[in-house]
Amino acid sequence: MSDTDACNSSEAREAEQAWQARHELQWKYERRYDTLHREMRQQKAVERMRAKREATKLLKPEEQAIIRARNKVAQDTYRQRDFMDLYAQDIDAMPERPRQRRCLHHPEDYPPHSERLMAEMSRLSST
Repeated sequence: MSDTDACNSSEAREAEQAWQARHELQWKYERRYDTLHREMRQQKAVERMRAKREATKLLKPEEQAIIRARNKVAQDTYRQRDFMDLYAQDIDAMPERPRQRRCLHHPEDYPPHSERLMAEMSRLSST
């Protein structure tokens, strides 16, 4: 009877060690994948920003001024503590994922003559 218990306990130990080895290997793989994925995303973001800057330099000065104004609105909006008020309609439209910043529309996504963007620009210019 004790031989059976010893055999079962050694099998259990071996199974536990095998599971732990698999778990560590999977964790290392996932961590390496996450790191590579993050680096690739950062590199693509840098390339997009460089391309955007180059494209902006080719525009007329008036168009550059519009883009700078839009970017300024975006920066000032995200720096505010209560920036959620600007996006209240967008948040209400997404009940399944409310109040998550990545789900909201960025001010740059609005057309340059949209009422909301113009209202925000006038509000920021008056302060």
